[in-house]
Amino acid sequence: MELKCYLCDAELKTDAKPFKIGTKEEFICVSCFTKTVNRRAALDREKSG
Repeated sequence: MELKCYLCDAELKTDAKPFKIGTKEEFICVSCFTKTVNRRAALDREKSG
């Protein structure tokens, strides 16, 4: 059974990123990881400015 991205269900080959969701740590693809990091950065900029 192949690992799948927790967020988009894409098959994870070799480039999976661990991501903490609640109390569990799930694996997500690089694309979803980048999107999530960018969203968090944008929210932080919005709150501070």
